Amino acid sequence: MSSAYDAPANGRVGAALVATDDFAALLRLCADLTAPRPIEELLDSLLEDARKLVRAVAGSVYVVYGDRLRFICAHNDASPHAREVAAPLSERPWATLRGVMVPIDSQSVAGYVAATGQPIRIDDVYAVDPAAPYRFDPSYDRKFGFRTRSMVAVPLREQGNRVLGVLQVLNRIGDAGQVAPFTARDQQILLSVGAVAAVSLRNAQLREELIRSHLDTILRLATAAEFRDGETGDHIRRMSCYCEAVARKMGLGREWARQILVASPMHDVGKLGIPDAVLMKPGPLTAEERKLMQQHTVIGAHILEGGDNELLRQAQRIAHSHHERWDGSGYPDGIVGTDIPLEARIAAVADVFDALTSPRVYKSAISFEKSFDMVRAGRASHFDPDVADAFVSLEEDVRAIHEAYQPV
Repeated sequence: MSSAYDAPANGRVGAALVATDDFAALLRLCADLTAPRPIEELLDSLLEDARKLVRAVAGSVYVVYGDRLRFICAHNDASPHAREVAAPLSERPWATLRGVMVPIDSQSVAGYVAATGQPIRIDDVYAVDPAAPYRFDPSYDRKFGFRTRSMVAVPLREQGNRVLGVLQVLNRIGDAGQVAPFTARDQQILLSVGAVAAVSLRNAQLREELIRSHLDTILRLATAAEFRDGETGDHIRRMSCYCEAVARKMGLGREWARQILVASPMHDVGKLGIPDAVLMKPGPLTAEERKLMQQHTVIGAHILEGGDNELLRQAQRIAHSHHERWDGSGYPDGIVGTDIPLEARIAAVADVFDALTSPRVYKSAISFEKSFDMVRAGRASHFDPDVADAFVSLEEDVRAIHEAYQPV
């Protein structure tokens, strides 16, 4: 039985060990990995391409989080859910494993690879020598009705030998269509892939950290505006999460959804320019005061104008147009339908719903049921019909977000 010790001790891969007929496929995979994408999408694509290179039926990817491995994604062509890899990550049968943590130790193959940085190649996982320094965990086979036989697990290791994750492939398909052992060449190919993937993974992690840092700064600035009229940061967190959920539901792409998550908290930044006497008035506003209050959209757009990146440009569009209405009866410009920027149409539903379900000094919170009814009633008049439909279909998610961000 083959093992980790088939590879060079330092895990380095000689170019000569990768055959010429694999070189073009490796180049395509490397080019694909360099495209900036969220971590889950990056690793999902990595797994699909790696399985094709070594003809693996199934596989999974883990990422190191502290002292544990976190399960990110899995594929299995033997699943009754044929071509499940084409489905969104959240809708696959394996999605129940997302976020599962595995100790970095010898009690699993992936844990051992992460701990040692050494690849492992096994011909039959159920015949592992009891003296081997690792164990195969059969619980996933039992849970999903799968029979793992052959396996290769390789580290995703950046320069300096730090292991960032583990790529694991299962059950190689031989020339006659049968499950066969993986070869030493397969292992070397996967080590090559893992080396490139580690660089891309680290870059993706750095982008995620930067996004979180930007979001934290934006939330603090936006909260300053919200505090002036008695709100807290909870409103903008709920509202921005509602926007992201709707964007995903509408199939607008993970990056677009992430961008609206970060941009939408700035929707009311223009309140910084509204006088306290109007902004903090506990009772109804006069016509003159209402007209002044409506200027927060124009002020917000002015604060955000001139941005040199799409995030700030999207934030400006949201700030300016989130009080426009589908039928043209909104403000500040009274524009109609799809002339209203899509991100502003999404923010309009999220903002109104959160206002309905939140108490104010001048009103009590309205029930979820009635608030959803009001969104339905505003379909094609106040709200974009498609956005309203998407929002209403997310009732469970909306409730979870609302409960997650409540004042202590």
